[in-house]
Amino acid sequence: MAVEKLKVAVAAPLRQQVVEMLRGEIVAGAMAPGQRLVERELCEQTQVSRTSIREALRQLESEGFVESRPNKGIFVASLSTKDAREIYQVRAVLDDVAAHMYFDNATDLQRRKLSKAFDEIEAATSAGSAPKVLASKSRYYDVILEGAHNDMLRQTLGNLNARVMMLRTLTLGQAGRLNQSFVEMKAIHKALETGNGAAAFEACAAHVRSAAVVLMKALQE
Repeated sequence: MAVEKLKVAVAAPLRQQVVEMLRGEIVAGAMAPGQRLVERELCEQTQVSRTSIREALRQLESEGFVESRPNKGIFVASLSTKDAREIYQVRAVLDDVAAHMYFDNATDLQRRKLSKAFDEIEAATSAGSAPKVLASKSRYYDVILEGAHNDMLRQTLGNLNARVMMLRTLTLGQAGRLNQSFVEMKAIHKALETGNGAAAFEACAAHVRSAAVVLMKALQE
């Protein structure tokens, strides 16, 4: 792995900064599934101590982003078809719960924030930028979780969405998926804006089903 210095912010605690930076690299595909992570190289990249790197890798292992192989080292985790299927099964259920709670609890401010986040998805899609679409979709779901006003759901689905981001990198790279994903997100947003609960729940479910089909095909290929 080529050594390239990565900037670590100064606002958050050091370990968390390193965790977020490495997680972001994995989600974006800059660190590929199956790639061996060498502590010395990560220290050079981040300009932090080996202790901080080890602490960050332990947390990422607990989250499922990396895996330890006896006598071989730490590797970026590879998601199997079974893993991916199970993640999407759980996501479908939790997305439905989140949408219901958003309908019941979101404030006017959160609804305006959701509209802004959707505008960002539309702009990123028009620009054909998969990384920007990934980031804007993540913000969109963050607002839904914020509007749900349930800390346990936010924590649970937030952790799951971190792994979903890894899968979205695969799906959005498939031909035609970027635009199709936007069509599905537009249906979700329209239903949320108009207060059509039944349509919103069905649109969420359809979006997850569609993404799962694309992902299964990508993994098989």
